[in-house]
Amino acid sequence: MAIDLAAFYRDTLGLFREETIADLASATQVRTRSKGYLVLYPGATIDRITFQMSGISRNFVIDSHGNEVIYGFGFTPGTPLLGSQGLGETSRTYVELLTAADILEVPGSVFFSCMQNDLRLTQTYTRFLLQQTQNLFDIHMVLATCTGEERYRWFLDEYAEILDRIPQHMIASYLKLKPQSLSRVKRNINS
Repeated sequence: MAIDLAAFYRDTLGLFREETIADLASATQVRTRSKGYLVLYPGATIDRITFQMSGISRNFVIDSHGNEVIYGFGFTPGTPLLGSQGLGETSRTYVELLTAADILEVPGSVFFSCMQNDLRLTQTYTRFLLQQTQNLFDIHMVLATCTGEERYRWFLDEYAEILDRIPQHMIASYLKLKPQSLSRVKRNINS
C-alpha cells in the first residue's frame, strides 16, 4: 500500500506546520504486518506511535482466570494504536491485529520533539488520548445500562463495517455476553 505520509499528517491528523510534517514523514516507517501481530503487549515500553492504516485490531487484557477481556476494536484508517497508556509508559495491555494491516510507526522521541515545537501536534495527541477515554466510557456505559440485546444493537451501529470480520466469540467477550447468549440475542433480533 502506497501511503503519502505528508498527506496523512496534513489531511488526516490536521497538521499544517510544514517542518513538523516533514520531520514526522521522514521518521515514519510504513510496515505491513500479518494477522496476529502484537503491536503492544504487557511489559513493553511504548516507544513509538503506531497508526493503523488498514485492517482490524483489538485491545485486550488477560484477566486473573486467563480469559481475554476485549475493550476495543480499531478499523478506521489513521487510528492510533496506543493501548491504554501513553508514550514512554509500560504497556499493561495487548493490541493485536485481527487481520493483516498496514501500519505507520513513528519513534516516540521524534514525535515528542515535534510536539515541543508544534502546539497543533500536542493538541492532536491529546485528542487521541481523549478519544480513547471516550471510547472506554462509551462501552462501560453500554455494559452498565443495557440489556444483552441492546448491547448487540449498539455494536451493530458502531461496528457495522467490520461485523462479519470479527469472530463471534470476540464480539461476545467485548459485550460481556456468553457466546450462547450472543447467539440467542442474534436469533431474537433476526426473528
